[in-house]
Amino acid sequence: MWRKDFPEGTNPFRFFIFASRPHWVSASLAMVAVIVASTMFTLIAYAFKLVANAAARLPQPGAYQDLVTAVLLYILCLTGGQLIWRLSGFAGARWVVRSRATARHALTAYVTLHSRTYFANRFGGSIANKISHAANGMKDLIDRILWQLSDVLISAIVSFFIAYSVSHLLAWIFFAWAMCALVFNVYLAGKRVPRSMHVQALETRLNGGTIDLLSNVQAMQDFARRDYEITRLQGAIEERTRAGFVNWYFGEWILVGNIVMQGFFGGLMALAAVYLASVGMLSAGDVVLILTLIFRIEGLLLFLGSHLTHFSETWGEIRESLEEIMLDHEIPDAPGAGELSVPKGEIVFDEVRFAYGQAVVFPGLSLHIKGGERVGLVGRSGAGKSTLTRLLLHHHDISAGGIRIDGQDIAKVTQESLRRAVAVVPQESLLFHRTIRENIAYGR
Repeated sequence: MWRKDFPEGTNPFRFFIFASRPHWVSASLAMVAVIVASTMFTLIAYAFKLVANAAARLPQPGAYQDLVTAVLLYILCLTGGQLIWRLSGFAGARWVVRSRATARHALTAYVTLHSRTYFANRFGGSIANKISHAANGMKDLIDRILWQLSDVLISAIVSFFIAYSVSHLLAWIFFAWAMCALVFNVYLAGKRVPRSMHVQALETRLNGGTIDLLSNVQAMQDFARRDYEITRLQGAIEERTRAGFVNWYFGEWILVGNIVMQGFFGGLMALAAVYLASVGMLSAGDVVLILTLIFRIEGLLLFLGSHLTHFSETWGEIRESLEEIMLDHEIPDAPGAGELSVPKGEIVFDEVRFAYGQAVVFPGLSLHIKGGERVGLVGRSGAGKSTLTRLLLHHHDISAGGIRIDGQDIAKVTQESLRRAVAVVPQESLLFHRTIRENIAYGR
């Protein structure tokens, strides 16, 4: 369940495969169960045909036995399909829960390798929300693919062949219906992805603003800025609300289009079936079969747009989250970086140059601290005291010069081994929400 590697890129499909790959057995079992169950549910229409034909022949010899056989087939398809569908639920549960855990673990592990600058420019709560959205998106994607879109696809394929066995004309009308619905819904679902990403971006910004306000609520109260902050938050809420309406209404228009197609093609199939029956080309059972297929498929195709709409929303949320999380690490370990060894503790800054943007902090700092020496850094605020220690811990890359510990360039050793060798007492009060013992014993 725990992968040592990381997702590549920000494509939600590749992320989906990444998180699902360790759980392919559960995924395969769930997919097979859905295929079998959907096929059995669709075959209920054929059982109804046999029931109608057998009932129409009563009390002729053999009609009763045929009726019993048809009813047993109906019971088998209904009960067996439901039991196998539940099997997909058990297997799908393992796939969903474990894939979500894999995704959350991998994304959290990846984001902790970002630099201090990455976290300084973002709210911690906002980053956590993006990890949560991407990981929970795995559940929504699997739910849509496994139990909704797959059911529509399998039912449509089986229905086509059943209809083809009754009438080629009806089968091709059904095929045209399915293709039109597919093209219409896929096209509009693609159009909705940018809208969903925009809504998610506004939601993230709103959450970040709320977290910022609550984190500094004491300052708000001390400076009597409550009205200002609430008004400012109100603007963000209104923008999110407008975008939400646009996105929602777009989905409603997709449903309207599906209803129109359903009325046209479903009505065309029903009228064609009645006509073919009137000229003796279809039996009563065939008409029942076609009407049952229409009843089942129209419900599935009607909400195909809804399924694809929610799918595109989840897709947009995952992509927007990955674009924020899966940025290249600003300060990766050098290729082949080794472990730092500290026998003496000698520190050398050799003509170090460093700047924050255009603000130069060290134009060429040279400093030699022998092992065992105690050195105090004194200077005005902003002189670079904290920056020097951050450079020593390799939280930033320098633009020129070098920093060595016992003759080893810190840029060529792993950051974990470097920081394990340095004891830090920060000037800020930093506490985990854990026991006092855990906080005291956290570092060396």
